[in-house]
Amino acid sequence: MEIPPEFDVLALPFQGHSTTITKITYDHDEEELITGGMDGTIRIWNPLTKRQKIVFTAHHDYISQLILLSPKKQLISSSWDGKIIFWDLKQKRIAKIFDNSKPILDMVISPSKQFLLISSEGKKTKLINTETGKQISSLKGHKDEISVLSFSPDGKSFVSGSWDKTVKIWDLESKRPLNTIYLENEVSAISFLDPFKIIIGTWNGNVFLYDLEMQNITKKTKLHYNIVSQILFDKKNNYILTVSADKTIKIVDPITLEEKYSLEDHKSRIFSIAISKDYIFSAGADKKIAIWDRRTLKKADEILGRDNTVFQALLTPTAEYAQVLDSSGNETFIDLKTLEIVSKPNVPFYSKEKLKGIMPIIIGHDGVSVRFNLKKLTSEQAKLAFVSLKATIAKKYWVHINDHVYANLSQNQEISDNYYQKTEMLFKALKKRFQ
Repeated sequence: MEIPPEFDVLALPFQGHSTTITKITYDHDEEELITGGMDGTIRIWNPLTKRQKIVFTAHHDYISQLILLSPKKQLISSSWDGKIIFWDLKQKRIAKIFDNSKPILDMVISPSKQFLLISSEGKKTKLINTETGKQISSLKGHKDEISVLSFSPDGKSFVSGSWDKTVKIWDLESKRPLNTIYLENEVSAISFLDPFKIIIGTWNGNVFLYDLEMQNITKKTKLHYNIVSQILFDKKNNYILTVSADKTIKIVDPITLEEKYSLEDHKSRIFSIAISKDYIFSAGADKKIAIWDRRTLKKADEILGRDNTVFQALLTPTAEYAQVLDSSGNETFIDLKTLEIVSKPNVPFYSKEKLKGIMPIIIGHDGVSVRFNLKKLTSEQAKLAFVSLKATIAKKYWVHINDHVYANLSQNQEISDNYYQKTEMLFKALKKRFQ
């Protein structure tokens, strides 16, 4: 089921990811952070104010990659839901969607921006035209899933790393492998250091330096004791950053692969890092973004995630404001006309006694469960419930319909045709209440 355009953006402005942050990138032009999460959301941040500016929600599964096209003001996202989405950041909407039908594990773009390279379920690498979205070719060669990809700086070749414990070097023009590197563990990270050298990370924490001209591994070291999630080369300061599930970021000499410094603050696995002019941003399973001074390598600040359970949502009698409470005791007030967070309004909210059987808001999609009684909704509440429920259905979550409507938004499961039919009946009933 295609996600309607009106649900491209999650308007309710909760701060922070409620699940693991899987990808992070930095927009140097706008000086903004862009994060993607296991919850399928993509969030844009002002790192100075630490405030979230907008949330995109067209994906409904793990965000596997984010690619920023600065001159075009576009963001390309890929997900385990099988979709590649081009976002128009200026208009804050979807520009186009390519449906791969199978989960996308990684995605890179050529230096010319003409081609996307994706690794998908089925041990295949696909080359896609970025303008048309048409597949140019499908490349096979690995014996297991392809976990990571990287284009060479000149765009003439690319490398693919796999769970089959090999890295293949491919010629882009002929679409044929030029060489295969055999390793002892599954490949989890890969990056070009320059046109002639690549850095490889594996599941057991090893990092390798491979010389493409000599066609052999020139350096090997064990930097981490768990999976290497990402490798990034800081050209300005001439060091490599390796990110790991062992909760550390290592600063590494690009020639000797010797560890120079270790950044340690996260409480759980780190998935991704990004670099701005002055800072390093890291994010992972603890749902927070750590901000490091790029020069001193000391922690400068952090942006915290949020608890994933909203257990109470109250409305004012006129449905102008919503009061949302999460399981950590945090209280948020939302203006339902502007859908912005506001300070506590000087108006009464429904008491718990009056709210019995009336939970008229469905307000999110990550770990939120909300009930409402159709018969007791006012016209304004019915309108809000209609829009919220439609957004829920668009994201393919279970909705149980009887005397009360119950949407369990924490389980990402396909909805049967029978549920769609019941939901259409509910839509009609809700429409009658506010038309």
